[in-house]
Amino acid sequence: WDMQKPGKEKFASMIAKLAGKPETRSLAWTPSRYELYSGTEDGTITFWSVRTAQPLYALKAHSSGVTQFCYLEKDRILMSASKDKKIKFYQIPEEWRDKRIEAEMLKEAKNQRQAESLYNFKKQQQLADEDSDEDDLLGWHK
Repeated sequence: WDMQKPGKEKFASMIAKLAGKPETRSLAWTPSRYELYSGTEDGTITFWSVRTAQPLYALKAHSSGVTQFCYLEKDRILMSASKDKKIKFYQIPEEWRDKRIEAEMLKEAKNQRQAESLYNFKKQQQLADEDSDEDDLLGWHK
């Protein structure tokens, strides 16, 4: 996933919104799994799929705000620290979902983005057609 490639800006903004999670305090990223973990002020940890920009799982992990994450790639262990003065360890499953279901979700997300893009293109064309230069040229012929 490369921020430099054209057309990825919209996808990046979808991820940045974190689907309305208020007061995100901490983030962790696992490039091998394409997952992002966010911790909020209310102690919730949300596991996100970077490919689909959708939450995979949410967990009420702490009684107060999550302050730090550490992910051990080799062991698939996520450690979280909180203002409640606790450190917790979570064994992350190898797979959140069946690969076929994940592939179908990716396909649906891609189709939805393409449909939105096509709709926006047609809307721009319609606006351009409505603002024709023909009426601008009428004054010149008189």
